[in-house]
Order: sequence, then structure tokens, then C-alpha cells
Amino acid sequence: MTNDNQEKDQLQDEFERLGGNLRSVIQGAWESEERKRVSTEVQSGLNQVGDAISRAARDLSEDPAAQKLRHEVDEIADRVRSGELAEKVRGELIDVLQQVNERLGKIVTRFEEALGEDPDSGPENK
Repeated sequence: MTNDNQEKDQLQDEFERLGGNLRSVIQGAWESEERKRVSTEVQSGLNQVGDAISRAARDLSEDPAAQKLRHEVDEIADRVRSGELAEKVRGELIDVLQQVNERLGKIVTRFEEALGEDPDSGPENK
């Protein structure tokens, strides 16, 4: 066997040994009492969090203020789905825009009068 072949075999042997050692370390860690204790603690903690969330949800569902809020949210959702809210918003927006335009028109008229221009030749009348 040549020196190159011996080195290749030795390298392969070392990698196999490394794999075996890693497997042993991982298996030992997995089977250790410390890992089992930590796993139990984590499981217990997650169970406690789940119980706390369940209690909070139950308490909220029984709270009159939360029930009232939920009812109001449901009503708003129904109004949005039915289009009633959109129609109301659209109508109010049109009213506001008309008022703004009327006031701006009056301001434009005053400016034009102050400058001595003919108010009937403004951009809105062209």
C-alpha cells in the first residue's frame, strides 16, 4: 500500500471515528437527566401559558364591557357589509366637500373683488 492510500484510509477512519463520537455525544445529551428536566420544564411552562390564555379568553367573554364592545364591533361589521356605512360616509363627505367649496368660492370672490377683477370670469365659471 502506498503512502497516499494509507493517508486516505487514515482520513476515512478519522471521519468515521468523528461521526461515531458525535453520535455518542448527541445520544448522551438526548438521554441525559438535564435534557429531560429542561424538556419537562418547557412543557410545563407551555401548559401554564395555554391555561392563562384560556382563562383570559373566558374572563373576557364573560365581561359585560367586552361583550358590549364585541356587539358594537359586530354591528359595525354588519353595516360595512351591507354598504350602509359606506353610503353614510359618502353622503357626509359630499356635504363637507360642498361646504368647503362654497366657502372657498366666497374667498375667491372676495379676493377678486379686492383686486378689481370680474368675479364671473373666474375659473369655476369658464
